[in-house]
Amino acid sequence: VPATATSVIQACQYLSLFQKIADAAGKKLTVASFTKAGYALKNASIPGTGGGLVSFANNQPYAIGPITVVTYNPTSKTLVPASATAK
Repeated sequence: VPATATSVIQACQYLSLFQKIADAAGKKLTVASFTKAGYALKNASIPGTGGGLVSFANNQPYAIGPITVVTYNPTSKTLVPASATAK
């Protein structure tokens, strides 16, 4: 995957994650409301994670459950699991 494509995919993932947390935090977005909403986020679909759902838990600022790392396949013009392209 060209570095620019990786950057675009990651930007989409981060923006999608931010949007889901900010929406859940409500109209009066504060650090506290954002943090609480982030920890409470369950079964969120984030682009480029292989279609899996992402969840978080209290005091765990990382996703819980399986995450699939994907890469762009220029032949099929789709995202595929990185393990399928590893050598």
